[in-house]
Amino acid sequence: MNIGNNLRRYRRGRDITQEDLANVLGVSFQAVSKWERGEGYPDITLLPAIAAYFKVSIDELFSMDETLKNEKIQEYIKEAQRKRGNGTPEELDSATDVYREAVREFPNEIWLLTELANSLNGYRGDEQLSPGCLEESLSIFERIMTLSPNPDTQTQIAATYFRMGQRERCIAELDKLPSKPRLFALTWLTRGEEQLKWIQAYISDCLWEVFERTRFAAPPDTYIVEVDDDVFGYTNEERIRILQAGIDAVELTREAGDYPVHAHRISYHYRSMAHLALMDGKTEQALDYLEKAADYAIASDKLNTNENARYTSPLMTKIPIQNNGGYSVPELYDRLAFIRGDGDANTTYMHERKLLKTISNEPRYVALVEKLEQISNIKY
Repeated sequence: MNIGNNLRRYRRGRDITQEDLANVLGVSFQAVSKWERGEGYPDITLLPAIAAYFKVSIDELFSMDETLKNEKIQEYIKEAQRKRGNGTPEELDSATDVYREAVREFPNEIWLLTELANSLNGYRGDEQLSPGCLEESLSIFERIMTLSPNPDTQTQIAATYFRMGQRERCIAELDKLPSKPRLFALTWLTRGEEQLKWIQAYISDCLWEVFERTRFAAPPDTYIVEVDDDVFGYTNEERIRILQAGIDAVELTREAGDYPVHAHRISYHYRSMAHLALMDGKTEQALDYLEKAADYAIASDKLNTNENARYTSPLMTKIPIQNNGGYSVPELYDRLAFIRGDGDANTTYMHERKLLKTISNEPRYVALVEKLEQISNIKY
């Protein structure tokens, strides 16, 4: 037991003498001195008073010095790794026994509990599992969750049920996870067509996250990650390249001529790119982006009315196509035709409007506005 070292540390932390502590507890200072030298221990009836005085638990009062504890834990781990050797069943069992001994000494140490559970479960092939290994590792993972709930351990619980052949229970455990780690886990804890579906869904989700995060480079608007006013010092051209990279990421989910996923958001991207181009006085580049914004707005509205739309890219064939947007053409038309009133316009809208006014008489701009006006009332 380490109560002597801990008493000395707590006492010095309170900046009191042995005699001061002795007076508080109603004992002689010689008794306190003996406790700190490890030549004796306080009477059991004094433990609650000592713990209360130093505002620690009785367990903490008896606990090992943190540095010494970590050193001892490292010794156990090194010994287990040494005994694991080449990973034969016998060597794995020997390493597991070391972790069991460590857990007996440090029963609430998450690190050791995890190593023990992994030694039983995750570090060996199924053909090498001893009887009861999966059940034992499952009970340890569940104990960890009571001590420190976390997504990694929850995933390990699901994975253990998967290896035990209890697929329904595996999915039920995964349903307890936040959406992102759940989706990732489903890509390797399912099989067959279902596994392919989750793999494609995860790919789509990751690419969409890339697209969404590139919004930081856009002028402030409906969909944007709020950043510093100088946008980290990027030039307008660099911001355009960042936005294009986001579009390119999403475009990996479709082939030429296929419905573009989240077309309405891509339309916003191109509109933002036109805004940035105009800030640098690049009229033709801005018109190119506005025409692309219109193309995607039209595609978005068509997609909203096509219940049978499917991906054609082999990368995405097992999941439904996504759009999740309102009708885009009328909104873009309102922007470019300056229909929206100034009274409820925000600063960014007015800045964009001022820039668009500078090119509103360009033939390509006039033709684009007329095209959007004609399409706005068409029912696809």
